[in-house]
Amino acid sequence: MTCLIRQADTEDLPLLPAIERDSGQLFKTIPDLAFVADDQVMSVREHVAMLRTGVTFVAQSLEGPHAGKIIGFICGHEVRRTLHICQMAVLASGQNRGVGSALVAAMLDDAVSSKCETATLTTFRDVPWNDGFYKKLGFRTLEPNEIDPRLQAILTGETAAGLPGDRRCAMAIKLT
Repeated sequence: MTCLIRQADTEDLPLLPAIERDSGQLFKTIPDLAFVADDQVMSVREHVAMLRTGVTFVAQSLEGPHAGKIIGFICGHEVRRTLHICQMAVLASGQNRGVGSALVAAMLDDAVSSKCETATLTTFRDVPWNDGFYKKLGFRTLEPNEIDPRLQAILTGETAAGLPGDRRCAMAIKLT
């Protein structure tokens, strides 16, 4: 799918929660994770804060029924020369068409330009469109002894919010 990947602006932000909600519907295909499809998504307020303190890219479709519309996003922030990807979502109709890969590539290019040395994220370890997707892009799953206190705090917070901790992992990719 042909998309324009660009930095988000404030007019894009109200669209992002619905994209995240639609993207999450794929979890309904995994019975014990189906609840994730109805989990809380990032609010517009959280997206505004992210835009102020981090970076958000959007994918704007250039073809088909969604031409001109935002169909995906990725957001994150820098912590001590590490980009942490907080969230990525692509409308179900745009999944498996290269949109997510293009969003990650834009985010990593921006991180390299900002002199980041590493990028990290947390995700489900056994969900193909989570860890399997990121592994194809060069990320690797961190071993428990490689997880720093910042990432451990994120994983702990995710478990406290109801995600199954035994299925979560931290991943990283070297940028330099």
